This record gives sequence, C-alpha cells and structure tokens, in this order.
Amino acid sequence: MSTDGKLRVFVSSVQHELVNERATVKKTVESDPFLSLHCVPVLYEDCPAASVPAFEGALQCLDGCQIYLLIVYKQYGTRIGDLSITHLEYRRAKEKNLHILVFVRKIRREEDREEGTWALLSELKGWFKYKEFDTVITLEKEVCSALVQLLKDKFKTQPPQEQFEQISPPRKRSLSLRWVLALCFLVLVGGVLAWVSGRGLLYRWRLYRLQTTQRHVQAIEQELQRLHPPVPAMYQGVLTYLDGSKKKLAEDRWNDGRLEWRTLYSDGQAVARDVFRYEDGRLSGKDRFYSDDTKLIFLVDEFASDGVLITKWDCPEGLGPNLDYS
Repeated sequence: MSTDGKLRVFVSSVQHELVNERATVKKTVESDPFLSLHCVPVLYEDCPAASVPAFEGALQCLDGCQIYLLIVYKQYGTRIGDLSITHLEYRRAKEKNLHILVFVRKIRREEDREEGTWALLSELKGWFKYKEFDTVITLEKEVCSALVQLLKDKFKTQPPQEQFEQISPPRKRSLSLRWVLALCFLVLVGGVLAWVSGRGLLYRWRLYRLQTTQRHVQAIEQELQRLHPPVPAMYQGVLTYLDGSKKKLAEDRWNDGRLEWRTLYSDGQAVARDVFRYEDGRLSGKDRFYSDDTKLIFLVDEFASDGVLITKWDCPEGLGPNLDYS
C-alpha cells in the first residue's frame, strides 16, 4: 500500500495507443469521492526516472501495487524477447496474486487487432472475465463500477458483532421533572445534530452530482473532437452524433450556418445543453445548463467567446420549468 494506506492501482496498456484511456482511468480514480479515499492510480509515465531499462522499471513499479488494471485495444506493444512489456506486466501481476481487472476496447474487424494481442486475450480468457467498452465515457463508468465492487468484496472489513446479555425488564418508575427536562434536552440536541449532518450530506451529494456530470460532459466533448464533421456554409437543421454503440452522443441545431444550441447525452440521457450567443453575427459566448435525470437544471455556467468561465449560478432547488430537450 501507499504511505497513506491507500491501495495502489497499476494502469497497464500500450502507452502511445491508449493515452486518453489511461488519463481517463487516472482522472476517474482521483476525482471520484469514494475511490479517491481508498485508491491511488499508478501510471509508469508518472513514476520518477530510474537507471534501469523501461520494462524493468515498470515491473518494479508494479511490484508495489495491490491492483492491476489492464486496458487492451489493437496493438501488442514493444517486445522484450517473445512477449510485449504489457504481456510481461500481466504475468507479473498474476505471479504476485494481485487483484486483476481487464478492459478491452471494441474493434470493427478482427484483422485490426495484432496477433500478439489476440494471444494475450486468449491467455486472459482462461483466468479472468474482462469488460468491453467503446468510448472513454463507457470506460470511466466500467472502471468506477469495477473498483467500487472490488473494494466492497475484497477489502471491506465488517465490525465485530457485539454480544449483548439478556437482562430482566427494569421496574417501572415515575419520571421526575429532572428526567423530563433531560429527555427534552437530548431531543433538542439530536435535532440540531441531525439538521447539521443533513445539510452536510446534502452539500456532499450536490458536489458529487456536479463533479460526475462535469466529468461526463468533458468525456463527451473529447469524443466529439473525433466525430465532428465539416458543416456546409449556411447549413440549417439538426446534426446528431452517435457513439460506437449507436447511442446518441450529442445533437446540434444549426440556423443559417450558425450553431444555436448543442445537447450532450450520456447513455441516452441528456446531461447538459450549450446555448450559443451571437452579437453582430459573431459568437460572443455561451450558456451551459446542467440537468439531472429528471431534466431539472441544477447549475448554469456562462462562458465568454474564448471559453473562459464568467459566472456560475447554483440552482439547488432546480431552475423551472424543466428544460425541454425534445
């Protein structure tokens, strides 16, 4: 474990092929309120420089971890003898009896994946069940779900069951005024503590909901950079973007060649809408509305034309009426 008692999660993959995926795993572990309390991501590129070859340094880094998280796509990676560095890392993790989690990015054609990669997957199938994903958005959700479940199943300690002796019922006694006042005082103190605790829990829940939604929006925008097609001049209508599993990723409304609004979706659920502002025919900024699963707006961000955040409005009770995404 790390010096602060957290479990170290080693992220293994072909580095140059899966840069975004590795960064997504790191961000997921560090930003999730629950995972960040119990885990710390370990990426070899973040480790200090060493005087040993890269593959030896990676294995040494792996030896200090408790969880091995493998991401596989098309490329097999740099070979050290007959096996790639990633393949050697997997075998070391298995030898060390680390907890192993595997995520495989889907491909369109079998021939897109290298022969060595197929050999690694074939070896994995005999020991571990892996999860497939098609976008970094899906990967973020799968990684979060798998790590949370692992922590609950493998590392959660149950408090010892206390043994209570059976005692005979006490004699009935009349309550004096002093006991009545003491009881009222305890009720009052309990009510105050419950109110303070409730406000704290509500604040943490709102913060968690906001952070989760913003991470989804950032991941969606990252995917849109790959999918964004050129828009004809003076285009008027709606453009819809789909992810690898044919789910709606975003929807744009264009009018005379100007983007009026964009709705962002996660698993088919609208999570945010950007409304663009124009002055004298030029983009002057945009407003972003975040909504929950009931389409109720709980936060509004105002951006300048260069993307700088100007103001932020918190709407804990919702901004009515509900935003219509149809």
